[in-house]
Amino acid sequence: MDGRYTMSKASLQSIFLSIAILLISTVCGALIASKLAGGEAGWNYFWFSAIVSVLIFFSQLVCYKKARVNLLNQLFYMGFFGFTMVWFMLSLFLPVFWMDTISMLAKAIMLTISVVILSANVAHGLRSLNQQWQAIGAATFDQEFKPADSSVDWDKVVRRMNVSPNVFIPGVPQSWTPVVSVLLIVFMVVGLNLRNALPVFSVFAWGIPSTVLAGIFLQVSAAYFAQTVNIRAIEKERNVILKAVGN
Repeated sequence: MDGRYTMSKASLQSIFLSIAILLISTVCGALIASKLAGGEAGWNYFWFSAIVSVLIFFSQLVCYKKARVNLLNQLFYMGFFGFTMVWFMLSLFLPVFWMDTISMLAKAIMLTISVVILSANVAHGLRSLNQQWQAIGAATFDQEFKPADSSVDWDKVVRRMNVSPNVFIPGVPQSWTPVVSVLLIVFMVVGLNLRNALPVFSVFAWGIPSTVLAGIFLQVSAAYFAQTVNIRAIEKERNVILKAVGN
């Protein structure tokens, strides 16, 4: 992917990549939980993450076979693949919720902030894609659609829309993105190193940047799912099953 929501074909390589990332997420998260809160917490997190990982991977498998045939399932497949990366980023800080040294109030505040950031990124991904679809995408689709075989060069449609994920924090102007990106990295490093001296501060300094990064991948998934809505509407309107050029 070149930074925009261009098409990637479902393949065995992508399946194996997803397995590897989900496995790394589960093992690394368990090791972090074990280091922060002890061996029992590590195992508890391991089984929790394993269940989530299986659900994410199962969603991909459901779409995999048909993703090699039609455009709609390709987009679903890529949307679910985005969840793999979301879970990887969340696994970097979720283990702190197993720490007894962090109060329930601090955990509740961090959870609330995370939900707000992630929800805002979903909305941002949907809004960005749909705005460009209305302005550019729908017309470009008509130009690239080939009725003879119900195919479309979907990559070209998406490139014309020129929508890409970015750092998005509710209330923070997009013009601040370069500065915010640097601050996120600084806070992650500081938070990691102060986990023993200032555990509550560490949770926020490490957790918020991790959530923001997870939000970027959620934008990707949200945009792919927004594309499926547009494609499905076209299929129903024209009574066709669309496939991408090259399939």
